[in-house]
Amino acid sequence: QYYHTHHLHLQDVQLALSHDLEQHEKMLIGVRSLMSNLAECHDALGRIVDSLWQFHFEVVGDDDTIDGEEMMKDNDSLEDIVNCVTESYQMLSMELYKKQNIVAMVIESTKDEIFGV
Repeated sequence: QYYHTHHLHLQDVQLALSHDLEQHEKMLIGVRSLMSNLAECHDALGRIVDSLWQFHFEVVGDDDTIDGEEMMKDNDSLEDIVNCVTESYQMLSMELYKKQNIVAMVIESTKDEIFGV
């Protein structure tokens, strides 16, 4: 019987570690990019929610032109919609905040000292 022993050479281990670290850094760059895009989209959504509130207040301010009772129903309905959109935006804000904290922890945990580089 023949027994084969395989040993990894130091160069092979260093090459594998270098490759893994390079891939890891690419992933971190990707995460940073995605979080930046997500934050930009969230800011844009916030501007839309602000515009929606402005529109709502303009409509409420123009209530002299339509029958009072009908206008109250429309205003209540519009305000319910705007409130739902605002609540959704607030929930998305909390989720973005959580993700930003997680990403910060991941990036912080990958300091060079950990890898001995």
